[in-house]
Amino acid sequence: MRGVANYTNFSEYHPPSPHYNRDYFKEVSSALEGNFRHLYLCTENKVTIGIGYVLTGVGELPEAQTPPFFFSTDHKTPDLPLRRATREEIAAEYAAVSKLDGKTTLATRQARYTKLVTTPETVERLYAKRVQEWENTLARFYGTKWRWFPSSAKIALMSVAFGAGHPAA
Repeated sequence: MRGVANYTNFSEYHPPSPHYNRDYFKEVSSALEGNFRHLYLCTENKVTIGIGYVLTGVGELPEAQTPPFFFSTDHKTPDLPLRRATREEIAAEYAAVSKLDGKTTLATRQARYTKLVTTPETVERLYAKRVQEWENTLARFYGTKWRWFPSSAKIALMSVAFGAGHPAA
């Protein structure tokens, strides 16, 4: 065809896409998942914290106990923690939240059934951990093609993957 370049190498026409912006992905994730400092049950009825960080269950309760939790005067002023919760108190909160119904009760309304909150720094750390896990998983799955994906495709794939919870091992 006249006037159309004949590129035999994909990379000649499509240079590598810049890595998608993690800050933008955090905005997207927060809008879809919410950002809660208390334990809550997501729509899949899984105990969750922060920005969609799913805790995998009672078998992984030590992970649920790892983040620092504090008693709070109320959820309207979570920046005023009273004291650090013990492992037993965190386990009790986890058990209580796991009995709620995430399909019919919004996470914002589940706060009234909880007494504990975690720190914004913990929410950020858990979020960054989960994002890194998924970035690594998708890069392994797509191999060298991943670097060529447009940023919008990376954001879309990360959103779908992130919503699934833990990446496959």
